[in-house]
Amino acid sequence: MLAVMVAAAGCIVQSFHPFCREQSKVPVPELAGDWQLLTNFGEDVAGKGIVWSFESQKIIARDEKTNASNIGVAYFKAGGQLFCDSVAGDTETAGWYWLWHVRPVHTVSKVELKDDVVKFRPLDLTWLTNKVACGEVKLAMVDNPKDSWPLYICSPAEWEKFLAQFAADTNAFPDAHLYVLKKKPVK
Repeated sequence: MLAVMVAAAGCIVQSFHPFCREQSKVPVPELAGDWQLLTNFGEDVAGKGIVWSFESQKIIARDEKTNASNIGVAYFKAGGQLFCDSVAGDTETAGWYWLWHVRPVHTVSKVELKDDVVKFRPLDLTWLTNKVACGEVKLAMVDNPKDSWPLYICSPAEWEKFLAQFAADTNAFPDAHLYVLKKKPVK
Protein backbone atom coordinates (compact mmCIF):
# COMPACT_ATOMS: atom_id res chain seq x y z
CA MET A 1 0.00 0.00 0.00
CA LEU A 2 1.84 1.45 -0.12
CA ALA A 3 3.53 3.08 -2.90
CA VAL A 4 0.53 5.30 -3.14
CA MET A 5 1.15 6.29 0.47
CA VAL A 6 4.65 7.34 -0.45
CA ALA A 7 3.08 9.93 -2.74
CA ALA A 8 1.72 11.54 0.41
CA ALA A 9 5.28 12.20 1.54
CA GLY A 10 5.80 13.58 4.99
CA CYS A 11 2.71 12.06 6.59
CA ILE A 12 3.77 8.47 7.16
CA VAL A 13 6.53 6.80 9.10
CA GLN A 14 9.36 5.20 7.15
CA SER A 15 11.66 2.49 8.44
CA PHE A 16 14.84 1.09 6.94
CA HIS A 17 14.01 -2.27 8.55
CA PRO A 18 10.72 -4.20 8.48
CA PHE A 19 8.17 -3.50 11.21
CA CYS A 20 7.86 -7.19 12.09
CA ARG A 21 9.87 -10.29 12.80
CA GLU A 22 9.43 -13.36 10.64
CA GLN A 23 7.75 -15.32 13.45
CA SER A 24 5.09 -12.62 13.90
CA LYS A 25 3.81 -12.86 10.33
CA VAL A 26 0.31 -14.24 9.83
CA PRO A 27 -1.60 -15.24 6.70
CA VAL A 28 -4.72 -13.24 5.87
CA PRO A 29 -6.30 -15.30 3.05
CA GLU A 30 -9.59 -13.40 3.22
CA LEU A 31 -7.83 -10.40 1.63
CA ALA A 32 -7.04 -12.29 -1.59
CA GLY A 33 -8.86 -10.89 -4.61
CA ASP A 34 -9.94 -7.58 -6.05
CA TRP A 35 -11.02 -4.66 -3.88
CA GLN A 36 -12.56 -1.33 -4.87
CA LEU A 37 -10.79 1.65 -3.34
CA LEU A 38 -13.37 3.82 -1.56
CA THR A 39 -11.11 6.13 0.45
CA ASN A 40 -7.57 7.03 -0.59
CA PHE A 41 -5.48 8.67 2.16
CA GLY A 42 -8.63 10.17 3.66
CA GLU A 43 -10.13 11.31 0.32
CA ASP A 44 -13.39 9.85 -1.01
CA VAL A 45 -12.67 8.13 -4.34
CA ALA A 46 -15.58 5.66 -4.34
CA GLY A 47 -16.98 6.89 -7.67
CA LYS A 48 -13.70 6.52 -9.56
CA GLY A 49 -13.78 2.74 -9.99
CA ILE A 50 -10.22 2.18 -8.77
CA VAL A 51 -9.49 -1.50 -8.09
CA TRP A 52 -6.59 -2.93 -6.11
CA SER A 53 -5.68 -6.63 -6.30
CA PHE A 54 -4.49 -8.43 -3.17
CA GLU A 55 -2.30 -11.52 -3.11
CA SER A 56 -0.71 -13.18 -0.07
CA GLN A 57 2.49 -11.10 -0.18
CA LYS A 58 1.64 -8.37 -2.66
CA ILE A 59 -0.88 -5.65 -3.43
CA ILE A 60 -1.23 -4.32 -6.95
CA ALA A 61 -2.37 -0.76 -6.33
CA ARG A 62 -3.84 1.19 -9.24
CA ASP A 63 -4.63 4.85 -9.74
CA GLU A 64 -7.45 6.48 -11.72
CA LYS A 65 -5.59 5.87 -14.99
CA THR A 66 -5.06 2.20 -14.04
CA ASN A 67 -1.30 2.68 -13.63
CA ALA A 68 -0.21 -0.19 -11.40
CA SER A 69 2.31 -0.32 -8.57
CA ASN A 70 3.38 -3.54 -6.89
CA ILE A 71 3.68 -3.31 -3.15
CA GLY A 72 5.28 -6.07 -1.10
CA VAL A 73 3.28 -6.75 2.06
CA ALA A 74 3.65 -8.80 5.23
CA TYR A 75 0.75 -9.05 7.67
CA PHE A 76 1.59 -9.52 11.32
CA LYS A 77 0.15 -9.22 14.80
CA ALA A 78 1.41 -7.02 17.62
CA GLY A 79 -0.55 -6.49 20.81
CA GLY A 80 -3.40 -8.59 19.41
CA GLN A 81 -3.83 -6.15 16.51
CA LEU A 82 -3.34 -6.91 12.80
CA PHE A 83 -0.79 -4.75 10.96
CA CYS A 84 0.61 -4.55 7.44
CA ASP A 85 4.28 -3.90 6.73
CA SER A 86 4.60 -2.62 3.17
CA VAL A 87 7.50 -1.83 0.87
CA ALA A 88 7.72 -0.74 -2.76
CA GLY A 89 7.87 -3.82 -4.95
CA ASP A 90 9.52 -4.74 -8.23
CA THR A 91 12.99 -3.57 -7.24
CA GLU A 92 14.37 -6.67 -8.93
CA THR A 93 13.34 -5.25 -12.31
CA ALA A 94 14.78 -1.80 -11.66
CA GLY A 95 18.10 -0.86 -13.23
CA TRP A 96 21.28 -0.97 -11.16
CA TYR A 97 21.75 2.79 -11.39
CA TRP A 98 18.29 3.43 -9.99
CA LEU A 99 18.91 1.00 -7.12
CA TRP A 100 22.13 2.82 -6.20
CA HIS A 101 20.15 6.01 -5.60
CA VAL A 102 16.79 4.91 -4.32
CA ARG A 103 16.21 2.42 -1.53
CA PRO A 104 12.68 1.22 -0.76
CA VAL A 105 11.59 1.79 2.83
CA HIS A 106 9.00 0.06 4.95
CA THR A 107 5.76 1.67 6.08
CA VAL A 108 3.19 0.28 8.50
CA SER A 109 -0.59 0.40 8.76
CA LYS A 110 -3.03 -0.94 11.27
CA VAL A 111 -5.48 -3.25 9.46
CA GLU A 112 -9.17 -3.50 10.31
CA LEU A 113 -10.98 -6.23 8.41
CA LYS A 114 -14.72 -6.71 8.83
CA ASP A 115 -16.79 -8.72 6.38
CA ASP A 116 -16.12 -7.28 2.91
CA VAL A 117 -14.48 -4.01 4.04
CA VAL A 118 -10.84 -3.48 4.95
CA LYS A 119 -9.32 -0.33 6.42
CA PHE A 120 -5.63 0.51 6.47
CA ARG A 121 -4.57 3.17 8.98
CA PRO A 122 -0.95 4.28 8.45
CA LEU A 123 1.12 5.22 11.49
CA ASP A 124 1.11 9.03 11.65
CA LEU A 125 4.50 10.74 11.34
CA THR A 126 3.49 13.96 13.12
CA TRP A 127 2.16 12.02 16.12
CA LEU A 128 5.33 9.92 16.33
CA THR A 129 7.62 12.94 15.85
CA ASN A 130 5.89 14.67 18.77
CA LYS A 131 6.16 11.56 20.98
CA VAL A 132 9.89 11.29 20.21
CA ALA A 133 10.49 15.04 20.71
CA CYS A 134 8.93 15.03 24.20
CA GLY A 135 10.80 11.86 25.19
CA GLU A 136 7.74 9.59 25.54
CA VAL A 137 9.06 7.28 22.81
CA LYS A 138 12.63 6.30 22.07
CA LEU A 139 13.21 4.83 18.61
CA ALA A 140 16.47 4.93 16.68
CA MET A 141 16.38 7.14 13.61
CA VAL A 142 18.47 9.11 11.18
CA ASP A 143 17.34 12.71 10.95
CA ASN A 144 17.88 14.91 7.92
CA PRO A 145 18.16 18.58 8.91
CA LYS A 146 17.06 19.61 5.40
CA ASP A 147 13.59 18.16 5.86
CA SER A 148 11.32 16.95 8.62
CA TRP A 149 11.09 13.34 7.50
CA PRO A 150 13.26 11.03 9.62
CA LEU A 151 14.16 7.50 8.60
CA TYR A 152 13.73 5.10 11.50
CA ILE A 153 16.38 2.40 11.89
CA CYS A 154 15.15 0.38 14.86
CA SER A 155 14.83 -3.38 14.76
CA PRO A 156 11.65 -5.30 13.90
CA ALA A 157 11.43 -6.45 17.56
CA GLU A 158 11.54 -2.82 18.75
CA TRP A 159 8.82 -1.89 16.26
CA GLU A 160 6.61 -4.74 17.42
CA LYS A 161 6.96 -3.68 21.05
CA PHE A 162 6.15 -0.07 20.12
CA LEU A 163 3.15 -1.07 17.96
CA ALA A 164 1.76 -3.34 20.68
CA GLN A 165 1.92 -0.41 23.11
CA PHE A 166 0.18 2.11 20.83
CA ALA A 167 -2.09 -0.14 18.69
CA ALA A 168 -5.27 1.27 20.24
CA ASP A 169 -4.18 4.93 20.10
CA THR A 170 -6.44 6.66 17.57
CA ASN A 171 -4.01 9.59 17.37
CA ALA A 172 -1.24 7.24 16.24
CA PHE A 173 -3.49 5.77 13.53
CA PRO A 174 -5.87 8.61 12.59
CA ASP A 175 -8.76 8.69 10.13
CA ALA A 176 -7.01 11.49 8.21
CA HIS A 177 -4.78 9.01 6.38
CA LEU A 178 -7.32 6.23 6.07
CA TYR A 179 -7.57 3.78 3.16
CA VAL A 180 -10.88 1.94 2.82
CA LEU A 181 -11.52 -0.84 0.32
CA LYS A 182 -14.59 -3.00 -0.37
CA LYS A 183 -14.24 -6.54 -1.72
CA LYS A 184 -15.53 -6.94 -5.25
CA PRO A 185 -17.87 -9.88 -5.68
CA VAL A 186 -16.40 -12.88 -7.51
CA LYS A 187 -18.13 -13.35 -10.84
